[in-house]
Amino acid sequence: WGNMKAWVKENSKKFHVNRAIGTGGNINKIFDLAGKVSGKPIFRKQIEEIVEQMAAMKLEDRIKILMLNPDRADVIVPAAEIYLAAMRWSKVESMIVPAIGLKDGMLQSLYEKQKHTGKQIFDAPINQ
Repeated sequence: WGNMKAWVKENSKKFHVNRAIGTGGNINKIFDLAGKVSGKPIFRKQIEEIVEQMAAMKLEDRIKILMLNPDRADVIVPAAEIYLAAMRWSKVESMIVPAIGLKDGMLQSLYEKQKHTGKQIFDAPINQ
């Protein structure tokens, strides 16, 4: 935690970070639970409220009531605490949660690179 806190503080200040970007299943689920719409930010206070509600629930209730997969129901609260800690350390009050994930963006970037350079990125053609 100490190393992560120092890194977040140093880099958020260095790069003048004013909004977080969250990607992945846990933050997507929190975003959905908050009733947010794509393109609009979720605020730290909203994340805190949802996490507080989930933390007060039994694991079984997170699965039944919130309709979380069992493998997500047990990790979503600790994952959210990481997001919230990073937001506090960087003094950021809002987060954008893109409709596409990190791996989708990386694949799109690889595709665009290949398309523009004409160079094959992979050792074998993808369709084989």
